[in-house]
Formats: sequence, C-alpha cells, structure tokens
Amino acid sequence: MELNQHREAFLQAGVAVAAMTFEDVDVLAEFTSDRDIEFPLLSDPSGAYMHGLGIRNEEFGPDHPTFGIVHPGVLWIDASRTIGYKAAMPPGGGRAEIGELLEAVAR
Repeated sequence: MELNQHREAFLQAGVAVAAMTFEDVDVLAEFTSDRDIEFPLLSDPSGAYMHGLGIRNEEFGPDHPTFGIVHPGVLWIDASRTIGYKAAMPPGGGRAEIGELLEAVAR
C-alpha cells in the first residue's frame, strides 16, 4: 500500500496517517496483518463519513449495484479540522498522487 511506503515522510511532517474503507473490521484486521500495514485502517461500512466528505461517485444511481461507492482518493485534515487537501479520482483515473499530498502538507 503506497501510504505505508511513505509513512515515515508523513510522520516527519507531523502527519498521522489513516485509511478508511467500507470493509468490515475483521477484514481490515486481516489485511493489516497480511501486508504489515503500520497505520490505522478505519471501517465505515455505511459510508456515512466518506459520503460526508463529498467523495461519493455520483455516476451511479440508487438502482445501480455500485451505488454509494466513493472515488478513490486522499485527504489531509489539519489540526483545526479543516480539509487542507483533497483529491478524489474519477473511475479509471488511478490513484491520487502521494507526492502532491506531501507537498500540500509541507505548505
């Protein structure tokens, strides 16, 4: 996982790293163990937090099997709880660039 590879750079910048997904806590615990992930993986099975961040993929309506899915992305929330950086990628758009996030954190 790319965030795990850059964890030290984030720590040096004073940033705590976490990831959030729809997956169950048990699935995340196994994933963390299997891949030696060194930061928290948060479970949001209802998607309430992710949708509150405004990263829901609006392309799929309520009748579509993937309704509610979010864009893959990253964000940085500063100490005052302000979103300092947010990048949500469109379907097939790949992943957000970690380098861009590190640059935003350094500002």
